[in-house]
Amino acid sequence: MKKLAAKILASIKTSEKDIPLLDNNYKTEQFSKDNFKKIIPADSDKNIIFIDGGSAEILKAANISLFFNRVYYTVYKNNKRIQNKLYEFYTLITAMNKNDKLFFKAETYQNDFEFSILEFDSMDATLTTGKSRVEISKLGDVIRRFGELKIAYMTAEKEAIIVIDGSLEEKYTYEDDFLKKLCNSGNIVCGLSKTTRDMTNNGNSITASLSVLSPFREWYYRLTQNDNADLYFVKLNKNSGHIFKLEVNRANQCNINEVLSILKKNSIDPVFLGYPYGLIEADRFSRISNKEKERIKLQLKLIFGKKFKEIESIESSLDAHGILDSIS
Repeated sequence: MKKLAAKILASIKTSEKDIPLLDNNYKTEQFSKDNFKKIIPADSDKNIIFIDGGSAEILKAANISLFFNRVYYTVYKNNKRIQNKLYEFYTLITAMNKNDKLFFKAETYQNDFEFSILEFDSMDATLTTGKSRVEISKLGDVIRRFGELKIAYMTAEKEAIIVIDGSLEEKYTYEDDFLKKLCNSGNIVCGLSKTTRDMTNNGNSITASLSVLSPFREWYYRLTQNDNADLYFVKLNKNSGHIFKLEVNRANQCNINEVLSILKKNSIDPVFLGYPYGLIEADRFSRISNKEKERIKLQLKLIFGKKFKEIESIESSLDAHGILDSIS
């Protein structure tokens, strides 16, 4: 065990000469202590809007998937909540033949906002893993992500700060359309990622490296930029061990210290010290529990009546693992 412990400790050593390795056209250079900046308290009356979403798959088969989606936003001003709203909708994904190719069609229902019907090639490279077709279930979470971006744009007030849980990086087909519309809305748009797997050229964690190198207890580090966003790593509370990745869109100039000063004031809740409470709140109210999922499924069962057995027979082709998992 001592050899194992020594090996682990050796693997997390860091150096100022390390160079971050990043995707999405971010240019990188080796770390520099000069890039660390203190977060200086700043007075600001800007509204800050936090947005997150949750989803649960209600029905699942090889050719059909039904998701229940929930998106919540909350608005803070001077670190006090002044507004909030919850959106709920269903996403139905079905298989279809289009020009002799298999596609999946995603449609939303019972939502009080416009959302286009979207079609995805089942071999879409932005969705597949390896050489296999995309699993139909993956699209429910993709549509939930698009819903978050759509609602963020609907909620936006000019010159507000919008904080989305996750990245501003385009990952999926159609996502760029939603991101561009939001980032060109006249607001400061930020993506805050709770976790990051980014590493340096020597295989070290970027966040671990920055934690060791930082001369301050609360700080931000401007790592790099691409055509769309500036990339920072931030520590928002001196008593927290958490460092987060923050992307800020470049379409609208901003005072980054002002943005971080507002986030810092919002990151003092002991439930998750150093993480903005607005995102804790958004996660809490958008989350869908297994109990809720079963209640929604029961409601559908009552609506379908005897026809629900046909649904269950389709689902049974995919539930073998669930049966084995339940055997103790």
